[in-house]
Amino acid sequence: MLYETIATPVGLLTAEIGGGFVRRLGVFPAGVSDPDAGDRILAEGLRDEIHAYFHGERRDFSLPVSLSGTYFQRAVWREIQKIPFGETCSYGEIAKRLGNPGASRAIGSACRVNPVLILIPCHRVTAARGGGGYVLGAAAKEYLLSLEARQGG
Repeated sequence: MLYETIATPVGLLTAEIGGGFVRRLGVFPAGVSDPDAGDRILAEGLRDEIHAYFHGERRDFSLPVSLSGTYFQRAVWREIQKIPFGETCSYGEIAKRLGNPGASRAIGSACRVNPVLILIPCHRVTAARGGGGYVLGAAAKEYLLSLEARQGG
């Protein structure tokens, strides 16, 4: 595994990269790095894509991601990836799209354990009347939504 720290406007993020995949991106303690050459190249690509996103030069990401989660969580994360750049969707709407309209809280729980923040844009998921939680905090969520709105999302 390779652990890489990336400075962003919403704080320091740690990336865990291994076996040719981004496995995690968020706030967690880094382990001991033991990367291969492919993981180093992927880490550089991740850093470049994250910086490009924050500078208004990228709206989506092209890196291979390996997601570890339950079947339901992975379904939620796939649905979140469909939310267009600069738009939002409520927890309830995601639940309806997944055929389980009473699962709003479960959608929120899946967002809280999103292993790759920003790459899976759970900041775009809001409460029915706006707002809603975000693992990096409300200010980071507002920053990301404002960033996308300014970039013509």
